[in-house]
Amino acid sequence: MDGLHMIFKIVKGIILLNSAQIFEKIFGEELIMDIIGSLEYDPDVPQVQHYRNFLKEHVVFKEAVPIKNPMVISKIHQAYRVGYLKDVVLARVLDEATVASLNSMIHSNNAIDDSTFIQELFARLRSPTTSAESKKNLVSLDLGIWSRRGFRVATVIAFGL
Repeated sequence: MDGLHMIFKIVKGIILLNSAQIFEKIFGEELIMDIIGSLEYDPDVPQVQHYRNFLKEHVVFKEAVPIKNPMVISKIHQAYRVGYLKDVVLARVLDEATVASLNSMIHSNNAIDDSTFIQELFARLRSPTTSAESKKNLVSLDLGIWSRRGFRVATVIAFGL
């Protein structure tokens, strides 16, 4: 277990370097689950955590509006995982500067810049054939997008809400 605790400390130290270039590499699709896995062995926590299991088994990605671009989907997954790492995995050890950098990374990954996506979102909200459950999911998505991005009212009105 000492080796796993050492790996935890090394990975935590790498994250606390607060480097955007390092973040892009370690939080990429190929490494992020391994990074999160190494952080399951915090020597200050008596039991091994199961962060990867939670992300693999309990997190369900819902597409209220189909996203056709695989890069956008990848960025959405990355933003969620980085947010989970920031808010759950390392919440008690991150400094303010690193939290700000991670928030910036999450913020830049939002898919709202895709105008086709936004148009489809509002078209589905206005459609009489969209089920109540789907509209509920769409409204939740809308609220999340607008609150995370600090959207201006004029932009929302331009799309017909």
